Amino acid sequence: MSEIRWSPAPGNESRAMRLSDELPLARPIKSREGREVLALGDVVAKRYLNAGLAKRVWVALFGGKGRREWRLSLEARRRGIPVPDPIAYGSREAEEWLVMARIPGATDLATIARDSELGRTVPPSAKKPSIERLARLLRRCHEAGLRHDDLHPGNVLAAGDELHLIDLDGARLGRPLDRAERVESLAILNRFFFQRSSRTDRWRFLRAYAGLPDRDLAVRVEAASRAGAIRFWSHRLRRYTRANRYVAAVREGRLAGWIDREYEGWGILTRLADLDRFMAGGQVFKSSRSSTVVRVTDPATGEPLFVKRVESRPAKTIASLFRPTKAIRAWRGAWMLRMRDLPTPAPVAVLEERRGPFVLRQYFVTREVSPSAGLDRSLDRFGLEDLAQAVGRALRLLAERGLVHGDLKPANILVHATGDGRPEIHLIDLESLREGKGSDRSLGRLARWAAGEARVRRTVALRFLLAYLGPGRPPRARWKELWRSLGRQEG
Repeated sequence: MSEIRWSPAPGNESRAMRLSDELPLARPIKSREGREVLALGDVVAKRYLNAGLAKRVWVALFGGKGRREWRLSLEARRRGIPVPDPIAYGSREAEEWLVMARIPGATDLATIARDSELGRTVPPSAKKPSIERLARLLRRCHEAGLRHDDLHPGNVLAAGDELHLIDLDGARLGRPLDRAERVESLAILNRFFFQRSSRTDRWRFLRAYAGLPDRDLAVRVEAASRAGAIRFWSHRLRRYTRANRYVAAVREGRLAGWIDREYEGWGILTRLADLDRFMAGGQVFKSSRSSTVVRVTDPATGEPLFVKRVESRPAKTIASLFRPTKAIRAWRGAWMLRMRDLPTPAPVAVLEERRGPFVLRQYFVTREVSPSAGLDRSLDRFGLEDLAQAVGRALRLLAERGLVHGDLKPANILVHATGDGRPEIHLIDLESLREGKGSDRSLGRLARWAAGEARVRRTVALRFLLAYLGPGRPPRARWKELWRSLGRQEG
C-alpha cells in the first residue's frame, strides 16, 4: 500500500512528518460506516474510507469529506470560529485522513447533558452561564458565516469555560447568516433541547443569542424546532418494524413479530412456542371478550412483565388486511412516546399469530412500572393538586410533541410513584395513539369522569387547567374558553 500523502497546516510541518509512523499506535474511540475516529496522544485522527471505484475517482478529482472538513477547519480558524486546531490532511488510495489537535479535558455537551440529567442536577447558578456560552458561540458562528447542518450537542465540545465546534464536514462557510437562516440553524440545535429542557432555559438561550428579548425570534425558533422534531420522530418510527441494531425479528411456528434487542437474552423468547400456557400461570389483570392482560414473571431474569393478548373477531380479522393490528399500533405507540421522552411502560415485544394473510391473535409485551395504579385508583395516594398538575403537564407535553391519545380515560393514565413520592404519568393502551394536532375535545372523557368525582373540586380542576396550558400566565380568554369547553363536555 502506498504512503499517505500529507498536507500540513502552517507551523505543523514537523508534526505531520511523524504521523505515518504513529498512526498504527492510535486507539479507536468511535466508528461508523465509512468513518473512524482514533486517539493518538495530543491529536485526534479521523479516517474516511472511500469504497467503490466511482467514489475513489470522485474523491481524486474533487476531494471527499476529509478534504472538505480540512479546508473548512482552516477557514473557520481564520475567521475566529473556535474549532480544534487542524494539524494535517492526508490521502491514500481509498482513504482520507484528517488530523486535529486534541482538546485536553473536553467533553461533548450531549454527554454533559446526560450525566447531569439534562441539567436537573446542576444548580441554576452554574446552568445559566453554560446556556449563555452556548448562545454566544452560535451567534459568533452565524456572524462569521458558518452554517452547521449537523448541529447537535454531540458536536459541541466543552473544556472549562470554552466551547468548540467539531465535525464540520456537514457545515458551510459564506456570508453572515440572515434571519431566516439563523432560525433554521437554531432550530436544528433546539430540536435536541426541545424535548429535554424547560421552556425557560430555551428562552434564556435565545435571549442571550439575540442580545436582548426577541419574542419573534423565540416564537419562530420554537415553531421550527417543533415541526422539525415531529418530522424526525415520524421518520425514526420506521426503524421499530424492521430488523436492525435496535429491533430483532422473531418467529416461532405461526407467531412472528419484533423484539427490542435489549431483551433478546430474556426468557420470554423461550416461551413463544406456547405463549398461552405461559400466560395461564400468571396473574390476570383484565379479561374481556376482546382482550386479556396478564402479569407474568420472566423465567430467565425474574422481572415482571405484562402480556396483552388481543382476540381477533371476524370483522377485525378482515380489517387486519388493510391496517396494522391493535398490537402493532400499541407497539408503535409505545415507541412514539419513548422517542419523545414521554413515560410509558417499556415495550419488549409484539407478536402476531397468522393463518395465511389473516391475524388470529396478537400479543403485546411490556415491562411493569412499579409501584403504579390507574388514575381512578390513585386519588388517595397523592395530593390531589399535585396529581392534577402532573396529569395536566403530561397531556400538554403529549400535544406539544405532536401526539393525540384517542382513548383518554382514567384507566389508561397510569400514575407511578417516583422515589421522592411525586406522581409520574405513564400512558397505556396506546393502539389509539396517533400523530397529529390535538384539540381540547380529546379531554372530554377525562372531564366527564372528573365531574362525577366528589373529591375533584374546582380548585383541583383549575390546577390541572393551568398545567395543561403551560408555564407563564396564559391569556385570560384562553383559559376561560377551555374552562367553559370542559364544562360543556362534563355535561
